[in-house]
Amino acid sequence: MSTLKLLASNNFITVNKTLMLSLGIDEAIMIGELASEYDYWETKEQLDEDGFFYSTVEKVEENTTLTKYKQKKALDKLQKLGIVEVQRKGLPAKRYVKIHEEKLLQILSNKKSKNLTSGSKKILPLEVKKFDRNNNINNNNINNNKEREIKKRENAKRFSPPTVQEVKEYCLERGNNIDAEKFVEFYQSKGWKVGTSKMTDWKASIRLWERRDKSTDHYPNNNTSCTEQTASYNIEEYENNYNIMDYFDF
Repeated sequence: MSTLKLLASNNFITVNKTLMLSLGIDEAIMIGELASEYDYWETKEQLDEDGFFYSTVEKVEENTTLTKYKQKKALDKLQKLGIVEVQRKGLPAKRYVKIHEEKLLQILSNKKSKNLTSGSKKILPLEVKKFDRNNNINNNNINNNKEREIKKRENAKRFSPPTVQEVKEYCLERGNNIDAEKFVEFYQSKGWKVGTSKMTDWKASIRLWERRDKSTDHYPNNNTSCTEQTASYNIEEYENNYNIMDYFDF
């Protein structure tokens, strides 16, 4: 049985432990998926004359959850090591991949030779680990949530309150009628918080005020302007009731 057939699988993402330790988890997952694609095209006798096969970014992401960026990063590393070769062919250009099986064997052989002990010539068996695709997707979602939380905390640490002049310039760019001085004074009095959370993007708050101003529900009528006290109450109420995902969706 060839190395690629050993790594190929239809129902699972097959990750070889030796490759995972030697190359990295994403690279090992990529090799497992490409081996499955190679096996599929070889069975259908549709490899080209140089051994290349068609592999789409979308299909690999569907099967492995590896994003376009992670795929490119993994393929770049595998190409530098001479394990795979990637070309763009056809019109429109499509991604074709060729796996150099001898390079894989070389990595696997080097790793197995390191498992030899001085008192024995026995080679430890090749370990193959299979990841259920659904579990891998769930783990990926958890990691993405953690990354968003970390990014949110980093943004909060980097935030610095704007000057009145900065607010004026942004409002001029947006073409709104927001009073820059009142905006700064309002959030200074609140400790630069949006609702109960620390502000991370004052420009997003400007856009929130714009939406507040467009909502007739926050004014007694269309011809009467809000007093400063009423405006303060309205924006606090608007922030507390506003959908946080809409707040950042501009």
